[in-house]
Amino acid sequence: MRNISLTVSLFMLLAGSLFAQQSGVETFPTGYARRTEIKQIQALRVAPPAPAEIQSVKNGTYPKSGDMYIIGLKQPADLDVANSGKWTAENDRKTWRIKIKSEGAQALELLYSDFYLPEGAEVFVYNSDFTHKSRPYTGNENPEGKSFATEAISGDEIILEYSAPAYVVEAPVIRIEGVVYIFRSGDGFRPKNAGQNGDSESCEVNVNCSEGTNWQEQKRGVAKIIVIDGNSAGLCTGSLLNNTGQDCKNYFMTAQHCGGASTTANLNQWTFYFNFESPNCANLTNSQANAADNQTKTGCARRASSGTVSQVQKSDFLLVEINGTIPSSYNVFYNGWDRNNTAATGGVGIHHPAGDIKKISTYTNTLVSAQWNGQAPSNSHWRVTWAATTNGNGVTEGGSSGSPIFNQNKRVVGDLSGGGSLCTSTSSPDLYGKFSYSWDQAGTTNTFQLKPWLDANSTNVTTLDGRNACNITPAAPVANFTATPTTLLPGNNVNFTQTCTNNPTSFAWTITPNTGIVFQSGTNTSSPNPVVKFNTTGLYTVSLTATNANGSGTETKTGYILVYSNAGVEQVEFAASVKVYPNPATESVNIRFETATTEPVSVHITDILGKTVLRITKPAGTDAVQVPVDAWAQGIYQLEITSGGRTTTQKIIKN
Repeated sequence: MRNISLTVSLFMLLAGSLFAQQSGVETFPTGYARRTEIKQIQALRVAPPAPAEIQSVKNGTYPKSGDMYIIGLKQPADLDVANSGKWTAENDRKTWRIKIKSEGAQALELLYSDFYLPEGAEVFVYNSDFTHKSRPYTGNENPEGKSFATEAISGDEIILEYSAPAYVVEAPVIRIEGVVYIFRSGDGFRPKNAGQNGDSESCEVNVNCSEGTNWQEQKRGVAKIIVIDGNSAGLCTGSLLNNTGQDCKNYFMTAQHCGGASTTANLNQWTFYFNFESPNCANLTNSQANAADNQTKTGCARRASSGTVSQVQKSDFLLVEINGTIPSSYNVFYNGWDRNNTAATGGVGIHHPAGDIKKISTYTNTLVSAQWNGQAPSNSHWRVTWAATTNGNGVTEGGSSGSPIFNQNKRVVGDLSGGGSLCTSTSSPDLYGKFSYSWDQAGTTNTFQLKPWLDANSTNVTTLDGRNACNITPAAPVANFTATPTTLLPGNNVNFTQTCTNNPTSFAWTITPNTGIVFQSGTNTSSPNPVVKFNTTGLYTVSLTATNANGSGTETKTGYILVYSNAGVEQVEFAASVKVYPNPATESVNIRFETATTEPVSVHITDILGKTVLRITKPAGTDAVQVPVDAWAQGIYQLEITSGGRTTTQKIIKN
């Protein structure tokens, strides 16, 4: 606990009686239930970079030629809980919010010179359209070095919200020293929504297509990085690496040109995005994209590199150690490696081109020893040419830099410097800094070698297999899965997503009856995330058996998929278009429609005894309804929503 004196205004805020304690971490910011109030907050404006400065960056960086793919520029700020924003008391919580706007940004990221949250408190960052929110940040990840960053949030206007139960008397420290103005859009990085999928080239292959079936463990070690280097923010990729101590130290390798010159404060503001991927071979929907990259970790420390500038030198490696503990829910994998200078005969690269969802590129020819663009040393890199596969011809792009290349034994043998591959030039090669060179040839001290960190006990092994995180206990899989959609017309596809725990290595799907079903996109009954076309009406039962070395587990969902005739289509579509949240609720329930209604809307709520609690009508053109529930008794209520002769009902819970 820090010894921090409270400001007079904060004392006044707490002077009233304390509210009942509230435990647990919220999953939504409280502002999501106070949208009208949030929209009325006056934004503090941060000047955007000059257009000429942005254009200069776009003109002057060549990511495939060994430059980091820059997506944003840091704009200075001096904002904290004492000089900005507004404190409020809301039920049993106290809240501080600040709204920040920087005109024309595709996204904004907040950088902190000091960040400290007392136990029980949390921070969210979200945009003013309520379409993209961060995960909750808590005191469990207070940085030791003070510098910190939160996730990049779509749009040019965002809200930072601090919230704590009223019984928390210790003050937070939140000092914003910079706002990263992210300017790449259609020509590069877009942080959220389904447009994300269009930002990498069209030939790229999603990691959960059939090409990735045999690489499901390795992909879990690969992460996207937003790199802070001086006043620039860039995109790169890298991978967690196992070490001979098998102790799950968070060693993470990327490229030297991805922030080799980053200061200690910069490194503490790097953001690592794990598991940012489509659950199957299809691209993400809007709702999937807006939830897919919330598994983040902030900050790292430099351990070793092939040089200390943000350029390609020697084998172009940078080894960092991610701060703190990676949550077990991220289910990460520490990839194995091969330090032999032996050319692989085949394998893959796994990466985030242009910051997009995770992709996989396949090679079937033997790697060739090479050098970087004619620079010495002559044996520092592997040259690779990518192969056409079932679902495309994966290449690499800006943002792929630092990503691992795996050999036929699923071990890392290098990290990406750059090259000439494009969807329009798939036969042009790429170059990866050799793991074997980075091991002990880039310099004579620990700060220029992988060896002292990945083999601290001097075992002198030449290969090491990957491993699951140490906080994951070996066990048989617990099978589970989801599907989208679960109701559909004949001739449409269902995307199945395995959500098993305990790291299954193989899958077996059964769909009954099996009449009229066809597996799509190169998937089959053993794919982790198959795509299935249903051609015949009926009610289908789906079963998944997941297996690993410790055993198997099976999940069966009876009558899970409904394929229906055209009758009642409008009713089904209406039900699917209505979203109700949060549920359970304590203060209010929000009802949102995907598109504004063309008819008046009726909302009817009854209690468990059937007694009407609320009945309201809204005019045509309604896209959202907020229902206050704070005065209701705790319990279960039935919500009925009607518009234009279409009705949907569901249960809501008042806590």
